[in-house]
Amino acid sequence: MEIRHDQAKKELQISLSIFWDDWERYLDETHPSDKSINYQDNSEEATLLFENYLKQHLRFSVDKQPKTFEYLGREYDLDVMYGYLLIKNIETFEAIEIKNTVLTDFIPDQQNIIHLIMTNGRKSSMTDADKPKAVLKTN
Repeated sequence: MEIRHDQAKKELQISLSIFWDDWERYLDETHPSDKSINYQDNSEEATLLFENYLKQHLRFSVDKQPKTFEYLGREYDLDVMYGYLLIKNIETFEAIEIKNTVLTDFIPDQQNIIHLIMTNGRKSSMTDADKPKAVLKTN
């Protein structure tokens, strides 16, 4: 996951990537009777499934205030699916807390790397099933 702070637009622009085979395995296990949904499906049903999954497995707090993200969409490239999110009205902040349980309930050894990219540098952390939260400070 990459989080970029755009000070001019006062927003956090978030992108994340999921390997297609992991998402397909998740779909096979959670929706076994519905073989019409696959990882490259652009139907409204598949889009809502991915959006709702992210809403269940990602939480953001900026300076200890919970923030809701807007789901912008997804795209595919080779063997990866990219998801795009946006958190508005973030002019400045000191810390962001991310709870990221994407695929950790399904793949026990899943590790999710998080990068916060700012004009003055970059901070990184990692979440997993045992440590689902990360706090990245801007200073």
